[in-house]
Formats: sequence, C-alpha cells, structure tokens
Amino acid sequence: MAGMVMRAQALLEHKQNPSDAEIIEQMETNLCRCGTHMRIIAAVKRAALIMQKNRPSIQSDNQKQQGDTVQ
Repeated sequence: MAGMVMRAQALLEHKQNPSDAEIIEQMETNLCRCGTHMRIIAAVKRAALIMQKNRPSIQSDNQKQQGDTVQ
C-alpha cells in the first residue's frame, strides 16, 4: 500500500491531470489482478482533483506579491 501512495504522489507531482494510461503505467508494478485496480485509478484521479483545488494559481500568487486583491 505504501508503494502505491508513493508512486501516485510522484506521478501527481509531475503531472497534474494524468490520463488513465499514465496512471496505469506509473502504478504498473503495484497493480494486482484482483480487480481493485479500477478503484486505485479512480483514487489517483480524485487525489489529482483535490490537489488541483488546493494549489494556488500562479496569477493569485503574483497578485498577492503585488498587493492586489483576487476577485
């Protein structure tokens, strides 16, 4: 399980919105044939969405540095 989390985190640090194929390729050594791999792919996609929502945008950062308010 820890290996899956580490591989998923590494993928999401380099690719904000990975495709199913990219997730499968990255997780290939950890995916088993038990049928749960579809849930793992869904979990990585969900994590990607959560990470995207929590990442500050470049525009917001620039505006904060300049003292402007984000509207």
